[in-house]
Amino acid sequence: MDSSRIKEIRFSFIAFFFSLLFSFLIRFLYLWGTPLWFNTFPHASAHRFLLALSLYFLCCAVFFFLQLVREIGEEKKRFREIFFPSFLPAVLFAVLVLSGMSLQGLQRFAGMADTAFWFIVAVTLFSLRRKTPSRPMGKIMTLWLASAGIHFILEILSLLFLIPGLPAITLQFLLFSLCSLYSGLSSPFPLAENADEAAQLYGLSPREKDVLSLIMEGRTNEQIGEELYISLSTVKTHVSRIFEKTGARNRLEAAALCRK
Repeated sequence: MDSSRIKEIRFSFIAFFFSLLFSFLIRFLYLWGTPLWFNTFPHASAHRFLLALSLYFLCCAVFFFLQLVREIGEEKKRFREIFFPSFLPAVLFAVLVLSGMSLQGLQRFAGMADTAFWFIVAVTLFSLRRKTPSRPMGKIMTLWLASAGIHFILEILSLLFLIPGLPAITLQFLLFSLCSLYSGLSSPFPLAENADEAAQLYGLSPREKDVLSLIMEGRTNEQIGEELYISLSTVKTHVSRIFEKTGARNRLEAAALCRK
């Protein structure tokens, strides 16, 4: 995996994090209790604005999440195929506001959008997890997959009025914070400092670690065989297993798994 793609993954993850964080905070403010001066605005326009702002950041989170999935899975979707579906809920919300829907109706629509978001996240991560053999990335996906499932259940319970909205959003925010701390803002796709650390991260055997070290030095399979006193077929077997365990598709990506 080259460094430019890793940078894109990191940027999309950080943008996804902050978009979802702002959406959580605005929803929390709405449910906790808005300032008294909000009541001076006619027709609850200030409360509608908070709902719209929360939904906008949720749409941003959807967009960056789909960008992240595209970059990790190397899907060839075009920009408009991600942008327009991501911000469709915001457009529908604006249409509902212009049609005169009540504040309660708008709040329920926003809740349905949140529920749909976590359902999409769970389904997408489940599909992507099966295609990603990389152990560190796989662990992060598994964590977010479990988190998305819990978020989805809490949203359903909140929509059915089986749990108050404030406790539900509080639990969601705590869960979101724990997942973000684990995966790390600066490194959603773990990089090892050297071959020894890569062996620990990806579960490489000692011999596979030696082969990876030589791949990082730019050695060919024949040169690796001569260096380690093993046959060419054995070298190819080790290289194949390195690709399988790390998720690298070629020697260049395998070499880019380490910073050094």
